[in-house]
Amino acid sequence: FQSLSPMLWIRADVFEHSVVSLQQPIQEAQVVKVLESLKRRVVNPQSGATTGSVSKQHWFGEIARSQLIARDEALVLWNSFLRTVGPRAERGAESVELRQLAILLVCQLFRPSSTPARPAEATGYGVEMSAWARQVPRSMQKGENEREIARDDSAILDFVKENIPLLLRACTLQLDNEATQVSIDEWEACGFMLEAGPTLAAASPSLSSATPMFEGQTVVSASDLQAWVRDTLIWNVTLYPPLTAFRPLAHPLACSDPAARCCVVFGRTNQTVLLDQKVHGPFKRLYIEACTNTTVYISSRVQAVHVSACKGVTVVALYVGNCVTVANCSVMSLHICTEYIRMENVEESYAHLWTRFPPALTGVCKGLTLGPFNVVNAQIAEALQAAGATLEQRECTTWGFPICPALAGEQSTEARDKVFKVLKPEAFHLLFFPDSIAGDLQRVSIFLPEVYAAVYAEKVGAIQEIQQMLHNLPPDASRQVIAAMDRRFQRWLVQSGRHHFVEQLAEAVGGTEVMEPPPAAAEQSHSMVQSGY
Repeated sequence: FQSLSPMLWIRADVFEHSVVSLQQPIQEAQVVKVLESLKRRVVNPQSGATTGSVSKQHWFGEIARSQLIARDEALVLWNSFLRTVGPRAERGAESVELRQLAILLVCQLFRPSSTPARPAEATGYGVEMSAWARQVPRSMQKGENEREIARDDSAILDFVKENIPLLLRACTLQLDNEATQVSIDEWEACGFMLEAGPTLAAASPSLSSATPMFEGQTVVSASDLQAWVRDTLIWNVTLYPPLTAFRPLAHPLACSDPAARCCVVFGRTNQTVLLDQKVHGPFKRLYIEACTNTTVYISSRVQAVHVSACKGVTVVALYVGNCVTVANCSVMSLHICTEYIRMENVEESYAHLWTRFPPALTGVCKGLTLGPFNVVNAQIAEALQAAGATLEQRECTTWGFPICPALAGEQSTEARDKVFKVLKPEAFHLLFFPDSIAGDLQRVSIFLPEVYAAVYAEKVGAIQEIQQMLHNLPPDASRQVIAAMDRRFQRWLVQSGRHHFVEQLAEAVGGTEVMEPPPAAAEQSHSMVQSGY
């Protein structure tokens, strides 16, 4: 009988992507007061039935009235909530169901512990937690800005168990006092945060269908439901494996059960990783954690990406369908096409973005440089269409208008520049996705703001002039010039220590053996000249 008992677990995505570091933490009484006001707006006073969801206008009107949080923080929360609950919202008609919004606001009460939750022990990759924790900028490790570095599984679990009464008040909208009864529909409102099923890798179609008390019942006792949750709730180590569970495999990635739809790149140093679901199996969520000086290419569409505790990491993603969260990282290079991205506690990093919603900069962010999405891939338009992406060409400028609550009311350009700067057009460059290195620039379309498009055209013209010059030279002279360029590029690769990235990329793309630095460098530099890079 015990083996048939359903398992109940938390969807960590909610805490990873929608719990935001606010300038002033909110309290339970404030949350309840705001929810009571919103309830009066969308619930019929005679029947008690919900007459609609909370619109953006309702949300901002209540935030302005209650002054719960600043307007910029309200916008960050709203955009994060939209990416957390249910399907993609229709343009101009975004709304969040009141019960789900209530649950998400309760989750904002979560306070991550101020010290790393992981013990300083060696993992299967030989990386000590104390070592990678020090990779995070010092301002994020000490003092009032100190925050959790890795996902604190036990803290999230304890938070949900402790706040089950409040969560039930939220889903039943019985905000004045403790909930006494919970209906199926009300319990289903928790389905985006809680899942249950016969095994950790197989969630039931609905939350209520895996809850024994609802068998043959439409309404159950709230106290009985609370007791069942406290007794049953566990951390799902299959869907959200703890860091210490990752062990070295013959396969280059540490992947959980494919049915769990999760892939993890953890503890990598000086490596290049090319993720392709045709090779690594299907996955919808990707974690990049505790990596240093590593490049990760994401060629397949994924639903969500979470990057944390990384330093000197480059992330290149053709399209992330839902959201990207980058937390507690420094010296990053992000080249990402997605619906929404939030960077929290990120320092000294570049972000080349194409997003539907403005990027959010929360926590302590400084030294960021924002620019347009610069990844060249011959199939990117087809990939976006196949993924059902809602991104539009005019949104290639959205990255230039980030939401930064820390700058609210700040008029000083100097203060803004400490947090982020806009990439200078003359510093704009292209990044070729691995399968496009040998492509033809004239046949590649890329959406750019006008000023960057002009710079791009100039660079293409300059490269074409060099190609034409080489073509006009006698064959021997042309070979000598290309050889000189190869030698210079070889020296740069070796002196900069980047030759191993070229080797690993060639191996990842073509399955070739690892080559010595000079031949690898020569082959790569020649291909760049021929492609017009």
